[in-house]
Amino acid sequence: MQTMNKIKNAIVNFILKLYSWFFKTKTTEQTRKFIESLLFVFIATGVAKSFLLIINVLGGRILGPEIYGEYTLIVSIASFIMMPIGFGVIGGLLKSLAETENENKRTKIISTAMKYNLFTLIVILLIGFVFSEQISQILKLGINVFYLTLLMVC
Repeated sequence: MQTMNKIKNAIVNFILKLYSWFFKTKTTEQTRKFIESLLFVFIATGVAKSFLLIINVLGGRILGPEIYGEYTLIVSIASFIMMPIGFGVIGGLLKSLAETENENKRTKIISTAMKYNLFTLIVILLIGFVFSEQISQILKLGINVFYLTLLMVC
């Protein structure tokens, strides 16, 4: 554990030196905390992407090219369907939360964003189920594959 702290501190100190050199200013404790948090997010994202790479490689080998291609198509279509669900909410949420110091108001902002996401999800799923045959014909998918795509959106 102590070795990990030494490595983390060495990386953070290196980044802080780069920060000081690049911006020609001294770093503050707030900057150090930000860099440490950013480092944690960077490492967590790297681990998640590594697992995703391993899963995709194994999935491709286990499923074979045809079935894995169908899986990739399902994931791609689900990604397109999910785009309007959170359309612009994250940016607005971050801006509003940064401007607000009142905890009750922050809670209300977050709950409103979650309600919006849930509402758009329900609307998109209803449209998907009502027009499932037409959409699956347009996308040249089997109806069960399209239902699986809608399930992945959830």
